This record gives sequence, structure tokens and C-alpha cells, in this order.
Amino acid sequence: MDHLSYCKQCGNSLAEGEQYCTSCGTKQTGTTKKTETNSKKVTTSEKTMSKRSRVLIGIFVGVVILLFGAHFALSSFLDPIKQIKAMDRAVSEQNSDTFLDYVTIDEEALMNSEEYVSSLANADWEAMREQFMVHLEDGVGDFDQTVTDSHGHERFIVKKNDIALGLYTTYEIEALPFHVSITSNYDHSAFAIEDINIKVEKANEPSKPFKAYPGTYEVTGTMTNAFGEITMAEEITVTSQESQTQLNFPESNAWPTSDVDGATLFVNGESTKKTVEEFEALGPFPKGKEVSMHAEWKTPDGETIKSEPITEDGDDFGNYHFAFELPVMKEEGKEAVKTGEEFTVDAAGEFVLGFRDAYEFSLNERDYSYIEEYLLDGSDADIGLSEYIGDLKDEDYTYDFTENFITGAEQVKKGLFKVFTNEKFLFTNHLGDQIDYEREKIYTVVTHEKGYQIKKIDINETNRNEL
Repeated sequence: MDHLSYCKQCGNSLAEGEQYCTSCGTKQTGTTKKTETNSKKVTTSEKTMSKRSRVLIGIFVGVVILLFGAHFALSSFLDPIKQIKAMDRAVSEQNSDTFLDYVTIDEEALMNSEEYVSSLANADWEAMREQFMVHLEDGVGDFDQTVTDSHGHERFIVKKNDIALGLYTTYEIEALPFHVSITSNYDHSAFAIEDINIKVEKANEPSKPFKAYPGTYEVTGTMTNAFGEITMAEEITVTSQESQTQLNFPESNAWPTSDVDGATLFVNGESTKKTVEEFEALGPFPKGKEVSMHAEWKTPDGETIKSEPITEDGDDFGNYHFAFELPVMKEEGKEAVKTGEEFTVDAAGEFVLGFRDAYEFSLNERDYSYIEEYLLDGSDADIGLSEYIGDLKDEDYTYDFTENFITGAEQVKKGLFKVFTNEKFLFTNHLGDQIDYEREKIYTVVTHEKGYQIKKIDINETNRNEL
């Protein structure tokens, strides 16, 4: 490429190194050089376009890299296998907070988070984890998929959701609660567990089910009867899919008796509108609150008389006997004596000896009717002996009562006696084996207008000798 110089004054071409123009004589302090080239001149607009293209290309490449990175990060974040691994680690470490971060729970259900995660470990979590892996790795077919524990209880549901026009898939794991119901030993019982209230309308029939996850929960209960409001507190443990828990209020084993039939029971001065006989038992009674009871009876002459008052802990041997000071009454021209004067300690002892004679026949004949009239209906003695004799029907046993002695007797209070006995008898079983028995017993005898009845029989001591 040749480089030419020209005079600034006249434009004449100059030889290389000339300092004066040969045409006009002007001194050349600087010359202008022109470059001849076959290349086209680059314009400003072309330079601007070239720079913009490079920027656009850079942006495009950056966006592609960003999208690829986001796809990779999102795919990694949505990887369900990582979710299961995190749950597995939480179960092995018994970390309930971390485990619950990965599942959806029913907000209406009771939850003891620590015991819930512990229940998973005890219900073959490894088998449940394998079910999760199968469902999530396949990712195809029908959803929702159920995960069950070693007892066959449904514990989780795996739900599949598509996002971003189906480009990505997420899985929701829903923890399933169990359904629980409560039964009570009394009608109209109410129970509370945290913020859940449960009502039992009828004794021994289940309440409406409520939801709870496996675990232990504190329950409080209330029940109102003729004697006041009864409360209880207990723990229940939820372990199965359809769980039913029996919660019992305290029961009374005190049978009421009275000198007369048809006397109305009063509690704290208020009528129960029921007779003494209508109550199978008195109680239970409220804790920390004294209950005073008495009975009222109207004589044939229209006079209302009251029994002696009894408090909830003021009677012995589980007996609540409402004793009346009965007036002298005339019936068909004959004067009736006061009921209380008919009963004596000696007569109570003779009554027990009469029972022993009848009892020997009852045992050997397998017939409860021989002694039925001697026992207070519904009492411990009545229930226990009727069952015992009933069980003898298919057994070839014999009883030979050899001695029955009254060793003592006392009147505990009006209408209530204790009779002490020493009894000997020979028992022979179906193989002919014989045992000689000697026993000391205490008979609790109550009285009413019909006479004596045995309410309870306690065995103090037994000596047996195989013959």
C-alpha cells in the first residue's frame, strides 16, 4: 500500500521527505496522507449496529444459561425422593418438627406431634417409606395413592399436582388421622379433649366420632346425677383406625334400703321424685361436697314422716338404710307395733342359721330358689351366690354342712346387723376327692318391713384339709 503526501497550500503531490512544495514553495510543517484501499469505509451506524448485536447475543446466552440453571434448581427442589429421604431422617431422629414440614395435617384433628412420629417408627416406617418410593418413582397411573402401616391402617395419601403447563410435577403427602369415639358408663356424659367437645347421650353407646392422630391425650369428663356434678380426668391413647375408648365415672356399690316401701328419696333437701327402691345404688357423689340424704313417707293416715338423714360417707359397709320411727298404726282393728321393735341381735343370728340350712339344700340341688328370699335383691350376696349356684349345674359336687355356730352378733345401727359365724363342711368333687373346710364369716344383715335379708357375706379366714 503506497502512502502519498500533498501540499497544504496548493494540493501538489510531494515526494517523500520534501519540506517545501515544488509548485508554490510553501513550507510543509505537516502533510496530509491518504490511504488507498479497496475496503469500504465503516460508518458510525454500522459500528452501532455491530455493538447492539453483540449485546443481544450476550443477553440471549445469559437468558439461556439462567433458564437452564433455574430448570436444574427447580427440578432438584421438586425432587420427591429428597422429600422422602428428609422424612426418613426425621423419623429416625424422632424430629417431629422437621417431619411435619413435609406433610399436610388435618387442622381439625388432635395432634400430639412427638408421639405421632414415634408411632410411625413403631408401625414399620421402613415399609411405609418403600411404598412412598414406589409411588413417587413411578409417577404414573392413578392418583391419589395410599400408604398403609404394618397393621393395615391408612396413614398417608400421596397426591400428584402438575404445574407450569405440565412441565413439572409436585407431590403432596397428606397425613391421615384416625377416627375415635368414646363410650361412658352413664347417660348424658360430656367430655373435652383440648378444644374438642364430645357428648355421650346413652350409657355404653359410642359418641359421634372425632379425628385424632396416634398419641396420648388428656380427657376431662362431667356428668350430672341426683347428687350433683361428677367429674373425672383420664388419659386415652389412640392406636387404631377406628378406635373406641370406654371412660368410666366412679360407681357406687351402696344399695339403699328402707323400713317402708314407697318412701321418696330427698337429696340436700330436694326431692328426687323417685322412691328408694327405684335407685339400684346411691352415688357416685361429687368430690369435696357433702351430700345429705333422707327419705319421706306418707302414712295411710296422710301423715308425712322423715327418716334419719344420711351423708355420703356416713354409713357403714356400703349400706344406706333409711330408718323411720314408725308410729303406732291401726289396721283392721288391730294395733301394729313399731317396725324397729321387731328386730333383735338374737333374731338376726337365728336368721343366718336358717340361711345356712337352706344354703346346703340349694348347693346340693343346684337350685337358687332355696335361698333367694334370704338375700337382698341386687346385693353382692345375691349376685355372687346366684352365679355360683348356676355354675354348679353341670358339676357333680356334694356339700355336707357339719357345724354352723354363731360366734357373735351386733347391731351396727338401726336396721343394720353384723353376724359372725364359724362354719364347717365337707366338700366332695366329681372324682370322689374330699376336702374338709372350716371358715369364719361375717354376714351383713339389713332389715325392712318384710324382715331380715343378707346383703353381704365376707370370708375372714379359711382352713382346708384334704382327706
